[in-house]
Amino acid sequence: QDHLKMAVRAVMRELKAKSPMVDFSVFLGGGDGSKKRKKNDYTNVGKMGKIDDSKNDFAISLEQCITTNFDRIISRQLDGDWHRLSFKVKQLVKDLGKLRQLFHHLIHYDSIDFLNFLQGIKAMNAVSMEPSLWIGEYSGENVFRIAKERVYRVSQKGKLITVLEENMKESLLQQVLTEIENRHEKKLRDSEEAKDGSAVATTSNNVLLMVKDERALKSVREYLVEGGKRSMATKWLRFLERT
Repeated sequence: QDHLKMAVRAVMRELKAKSPMVDFSVFLGGGDGSKKRKKNDYTNVGKMGKIDDSKNDFAISLEQCITTNFDRIISRQLDGDWHRLSFKVKQLVKDLGKLRQLFHHLIHYDSIDFLNFLQGIKAMNAVSMEPSLWIGEYSGENVFRIAKERVYRVSQKGKLITVLEENMKESLLQQVLTEIENRHEKKLRDSEEAKDGSAVATTSNNVLLMVKDERALKSVREYLVEGGKRSMATKWLRFLERT
């Protein structure tokens, strides 16, 4: 495994030296603002009380919630006064780690996988000796409500309407791969025209795709092979079988 990591790093260094790196960003706020409201609901879950400003000035932003271990930072802030805190405040501090995990899955999961993850948390919380407090809060209820609305909705007439929001990162990946393929084909056509239709040595258009773990690999493979709509429809049928 260490040898593989070293080989990957060597390939990445070579690629960086030969061509510039391009960063892609995914806009997480949906057109109707539902996803933006959903993430804000996460940051508004529970009341932590006032933190001693004399130790360190610290303000939690949405970006910090996603990119930093803000739950550990707050734990360190309260470390000296931990024995004086109430059970509720201690539990809320512990919940921050779980909420940060939700941020991670919100970015990496599609709507169905994310809803399944939430339902698993709710089921475990029901039998836990120290249940999470955010689930019973108003903002916590909004998290579950909006997560369901990303998968399906029920009209006023009682009709089931499927939404099935795809994984935004996988959708962007498919667009990038399509653009790479189109550019490669154009390059071949231009080369053939430059040589008056004579035989041209074809170059490889293989793309190296690296993912975090086996779950991500399986998800990306299903998305690229079956297509976004078909893979989501398959997951929807599995979801209905379990519920």
